[in-house]
Amino acid sequence: MVSACEADIIALVLNADAPWSPFSPSFTSSMNRPVIGVVTKADLANMEQISLVKCWVMPLIS
Repeated sequence: MVSACEADIIALVLNADAPWSPFSPSFTSSMNRPVIGVVTKADLANMEQISLVKCWVMPLIS
C-alpha cells in the first residue's frame, strides 16, 4: 500500500479462475491514482468464471 503512493497507476491482478476476490469492494477508494484491472489465465476459465471476475473488478477500477 505504501508503494501505491508513489505509483502513477495501480494495477489489480486477478486470476480468471480464482474462486474469490482478494480485494474488498472499497479497496481502491482511498487511492488517489487511476486503477486498472488485469485478468490473467482467461484461457483456462469458462465464461461464467470470467463474468464473475468482471463483476469483482469493475467496481474497483477508475
